[in-house]
Amino acid sequence: MQLNMPNINFELKKEDLKLKLDGNINNIALKELRKIINSAKNNQNAASSDNGENKEDDNEFYDISYRFSKISRRLRKNKEFRKLIIRFYDEYGDYYTESIRLNNILEFTTKNKKIDKEFKLNEIELKKQLKTIFNNINKNHVDFLIIHIGGINIEEIEIAVDLITKEIFNIPKKTIKSKYKSNKALVELIFFGNNIKKNRFSSCNDDDF
Repeated sequence: MQLNMPNINFELKKEDLKLKLDGNINNIALKELRKIINSAKNNQNAASSDNGENKEDDNEFYDISYRFSKISRRLRKNKEFRKLIIRFYDEYGDYYTESIRLNNILEFTTKNKKIDKEFKLNEIELKKQLKTIFNNINKNHVDFLIIHIGGINIEEIEIAVDLITKEIFNIPKKTIKSKYKSNKALVELIFFGNNIKKNRFSSCNDDDF
């Protein structure tokens, strides 16, 4: 976009986004400049609002972060998770977590005389470990479940989510996907409710406090 603005000097201040004009300016150019200034001002306000909200959420999370030491660092750094954990921790004051780390299956394929390697989810082992976990919790005491999966591709993540859903299908869930490649798959389950672990008085891990 070109603006015809003869004999004019202007100044744009970043802090308040005010425009200072010296000289003559035609109406068309002035209208375009107003659009630029309004757009910049709106973007700045939106950014300031988001930063303030995120900072407040971060502060609230760090105030209680010592209670989440058994949750992976990767998940604790996730902003979506922080909002969820604050919300449900405020509501229940309690949680129970289990994590699974599996060696992925290394699969080699040949295509056009090239050898490709890819890590695949060990579904058999995951099913086995999920069965053990869910046999030791009171499923009807779970009100909400956060699922965190990483170390495998998106298609494999969906397979893992399906396996979890088959074990506990009638409660609200939120899945957080960490997109990184690894020779190990990570599956974390964070349960909210009351007396989730069987034969225990509290649903929190012993060393969460």
